[in-house]
Amino acid sequence: MSRTDFVFPVRIHYEDTDAGGVVYHANYPRYMARTRTECLRELGHELVKLEQDFIFAVRSVSIDFLKPVFLNDLLQVHVTVARKGKTSLDIRHEIYRENIIVCHADVNVAGHVASSFRPQAIPFEVG
Repeated sequence: MSRTDFVFPVRIHYEDTDAGGVVYHANYPRYMARTRTECLRELGHELVKLEQDFIFAVRSVSIDFLKPVFLNDLLQVHVTVARKGKTSLDIRHEIYRENIIVCHADVNVAGHVASSFRPQAIPFEVG
C-alpha cells in the first residue's frame, strides 16, 4: 500500500525533551503507538477488546532518526499498512514537521489470543 491511511498530530511538550532540548529518542515509539491506536479507533476497532480475546503485540521496530525535533514543534505522524498477513501487519510510520520528514520507522505487529499469547488471525479488516 502506498498511501497514508491515517495522520495524527503530536505537539512536543517539555516532558518529551532531553537535557539538550531535543526530543528524547525513546519517545518516538510512543507517538507511533498512539497513532496506531487512534487509527484502529477511527476504523471502529479498539486496540484491546477483552471480550474478543484479541491483542496486537509489537514484534519488531526499525527506526531512522533523520532530523532533530524540539520543544513546541507540531508533528504529523503518518501510518500506512504496508503488508497485511494472516496474523501480522507491517506498518510504516513517517513523522513530519512542516512537511519535512524527521523520522521514519517500520513496525511489525502480530495478532495474539490475549489470554494465552498464541498467534491469532486478525479478526477485522485494517487496510
